[in-house]
Amino acid sequence: LQKIEKLVADGAVILGPQPSRSPSMQNYPAADKQIQDLAGKMWGDLSAKQRNYGKGMILTDMSMQEAFDLLKLSPDCGFAAGDSLLYAHRTLDGNEIYFVTNQTDKQLQCNPRFRVKGMQPELWDAVTGKTRTLPAFEQNGEITSVPLLLEAYESAFVVFRKPGKPSTSQLAANYPQPTVIGEIGTPWKVSFESDEVKRGPAEPVTFEQLSDWTTNNDDRIKYYSGTAVYKNTFAVKEQTKGKLYLDLGKVGVSAKVKVNDRYVGGVWTAPYRVDITEFVKQGDNQLEIEVVNTWVNRLIGDMRLPEKDRRTWSHVNTWKVTDPLLPSGLAGPVKLLSIEY
Repeated sequence: LQKIEKLVADGAVILGPQPSRSPSMQNYPAADKQIQDLAGKMWGDLSAKQRNYGKGMILTDMSMQEAFDLLKLSPDCGFAAGDSLLYAHRTLDGNEIYFVTNQTDKQLQCNPRFRVKGMQPELWDAVTGKTRTLPAFEQNGEITSVPLLLEAYESAFVVFRKPGKPSTSQLAANYPQPTVIGEIGTPWKVSFESDEVKRGPAEPVTFEQLSDWTTNNDDRIKYYSGTAVYKNTFAVKEQTKGKLYLDLGKVGVSAKVKVNDRYVGGVWTAPYRVDITEFVKQGDNQLEIEVVNTWVNRLIGDMRLPEKDRRTWSHVNTWKVTDPLLPSGLAGPVKLLSIEY
C-alpha cells in the first residue's frame, strides 16, 4: 500500500475499495493498524466515488467503463456491440500495428475505432504478406475509424506508419466490389490417389459439376482422404484494369493452384482466392488445382468395414461411424474476378 500511495501521489489513477487489513499475518496486529491509517489518509470520505490525491486520483464504487469515461480515456481499439473480434496492438519505431481477427465463421463488416490520430491506415494481409492503403477512414479527435470487411475467421494487420487525412468513409473504397469476368463451368477431370489406403478411383473421374466429395454416390470418393488434382481450361479474352483473381468458392480443406504449369499459390482460409494476374495469357489457359482434405472421412468410412479390411487407424480415435463427414474437395463455384484497388 505504501508503494501504491507513492504511485498515486506521483500522478497514477487507481480504482478499488479501501483496504482494511494486511493479507499477511506478519507483524499482526500492528500491520493492520498501519494499513487502516494509510488507507484512511488516502481514501478519506468513503461516500465519495472520486478523490484527488497528490497529483493522482483514487476512484471507488464504479465500473471500469465508468472510470474510463470519467478520465475521458477512449479504448485502445473499440468495436461495436456484438462484433466478435479480438485484437492485439504494439508500437514499433513510432508505427502503430494492430492485429484484428474475426472470431466467427461468417463474413463480418465492422468499423474498428483505433486510438490513433492523423495517420493513414494500411491493410497488411496476414496470409499473403501483401500490403495496400485503406483510403476510407474517419478521424474524430484522437480516434481513427476504419471500415473493414473480414471473411470467416480472417485476420489482418491494420498498420499506421505515415501521415494521412481521410477522403471518404465508404467501405467500397477499401474493398472494391469484384467484377465477375467469368465462371469455369465446363467439366473437370479429377484424379485421385488409388493406393490400398486412400482407395480412390484408379482412373480419372469427370465431374460435370463441382460438388462436395461427401455427397458422391461412389464410396471411393465419398470417404476419400488424401489429394485429388482437378484439371480444366479457361479463356481470357482481354486485359482487365485491376488485378485478376481466381476464386475457388468452397474448398475442403486446402488447395494449391497452377496456371499454365506455373505455381500460383495456395489457399487454406476464406476467401479461397489467388492472384493470377502475372500468370495468365490472352486466349486459353491451363488450370490445375490440387486439393487435400483431412483423414477424418477415411477413418469414419473404415469403421463401416470389418476390422480386417480397415486400412487406417489412430492411437486415439474419437470419431464414430455415425458422425457426419467433413466437407471435402473443391465445391466451387470457380470464378475469375477482377478487382481494382
